[in-house]
Amino acid sequence: MQPENLATRQHKIRLFAAIYASFLLLIAFFSYWSLVRIPVIQRQQEFLTRTKISEFRQRIRQADTLAQQIQAQHRVRESSMLAFYEWMNEQKADYPRAYQQLVLDAYVQRVTEIERSRRADTTLAVLQQQYQALRDENAGLSKEKERLEEELEGKKAANRAQL
Repeated sequence: MQPENLATRQHKIRLFAAIYASFLLLIAFFSYWSLVRIPVIQRQQEFLTRTKISEFRQRIRQADTLAQQIQAQHRVRESSMLAFYEWMNEQKADYPRAYQQLVLDAYVQRVTEIERSRRADTTLAVLQQQYQALRDENAGLSKEKERLEEELEGKKAANRAQL
């Protein structure tokens, strides 16, 4: 057995030192990213997410208020309804995520149902017609009553004159 050549031995030692230093640099790099950079990026993302969600919740509160106002009013102008639908379309463009679209679509459907039921609801018109018919009938009956009372007074007066 012969001892290794000194140059080969030194080359192996340098190669080991280079690999060991590279490995330590790699560990330091991953440690820096996992302990410093990733938490910073995560905090930034959480802040942006919270901001977007609070903005979305505020818009939903506005949509809910508008839907309640539309439901409370008996007549809503078509221009107001058009403005509501345009505003909701802008919200859909601003909030493209699926759950946000579902929430916005639910408000659009709610308002559409309110309008559809309002148009289909003829109860008020029927009741107004019935009320008008009853008023006309009441006026006719009042005139008939007055005529009959006058006739009764006339007959009472004729009856008294005969006695």
